[in-house]
Amino acid sequence: MKFVIILLLFTSTLASHAQNKVQLEQIQTLGRHNLIPMFGEPYIERGSEYIEADNEFLGTIDSDFDSRTTAAAKFVHLGFDYFYKLDLRTAMKRFNQAWLIDSENAGSFFGFWLVHNVLDNDSVLSNYFDLASIQHNHDFNAEKYYKLGKDLDKEKYYENLALHYACSSFPEFGKADKALQSCLTLLDLDQKDTLALQNLVYVHREMQEWDKALSVLRQSLQYRKDVAFVYNDIAWTFQEMNKLDSAEANYLKAIGKSEINYFMPRINYCVLMEMVNKCSDAIPVIENCINAIPKEGFFHFMKGRLLLCSNQENEAIKALKKAKKLGSEEAAILLLEIKN
Repeated sequence: MKFVIILLLFTSTLASHAQNKVQLEQIQTLGRHNLIPMFGEPYIERGSEYIEADNEFLGTIDSDFDSRTTAAAKFVHLGFDYFYKLDLRTAMKRFNQAWLIDSENAGSFFGFWLVHNVLDNDSVLSNYFDLASIQHNHDFNAEKYYKLGKDLDKEKYYENLALHYACSSFPEFGKADKALQSCLTLLDLDQKDTLALQNLVYVHREMQEWDKALSVLRQSLQYRKDVAFVYNDIAWTFQEMNKLDSAEANYLKAIGKSEINYFMPRINYCVLMEMVNKCSDAIPVIENCINAIPKEGFFHFMKGRLLLCSNQENEAIKALKKAKKLGSEEAAILLLEIKN
């Protein structure tokens, strides 16, 4: 019986590898092998036409950069930027180019890890390769590339960078759980990593874990110099929890601890005051914003809304006309609504 089970497993493995080989050959035929880590090596045999193109590319690199090490680093960073922009295909192409330039650059392997963490099911893979149907190939396991990168990255530079991109970008791909793990890994390396703390807050918000988000924000107050930003985030989190009194108090803290040119808590506070019908409290705040940038139409539009809410229609119309003159389409629409 044991022999039969082993035989079945062996047969299944052979069938899986055969299926993977067919898929890889199909991808290569379509010219999409640059969407596979290391151009599919060692699973795809590269023909002479590809080798010739590679050599031409490397010749250009040698003439444009002082070293291949420098060039590979440039292409890795381009790959990270495209990943942040949610462009997986272009990101993979840049990571592959970095690997071709310098196969000892750890960043390309961490780039492969980032992309393949997103390509973790058949549906996403099919869309990525623009094929009707494709099965996940376990030869291209994300964690394999992480280990390859880690073995090369003695100073942990690229590992740290990739984890930050994972922490901030994985939620945009619907991978909040993987983002959470990346953020926590960063904080294991450095509990004072303020960027990791900030992104961890966004991950908890994405998962609607509001109390955890608040806990991380309070923790980050110990390390952040720009505490006004933290208080604004605390206020916004309370607002999402419908704890509006706490939201108001923390927006006011953010306003009190920041220069006038940090407008976000001021606008957020005005919107909240309009929501809870305390518009007159917010008028001085928006007037300070107007004094800072007199020609910002949105500020005049916001003042008009607050004046309307405070039953000061004539003054509201003046503010809205000013906003319209400065190009605010929202003010123009609201003026029509008032007229009708």
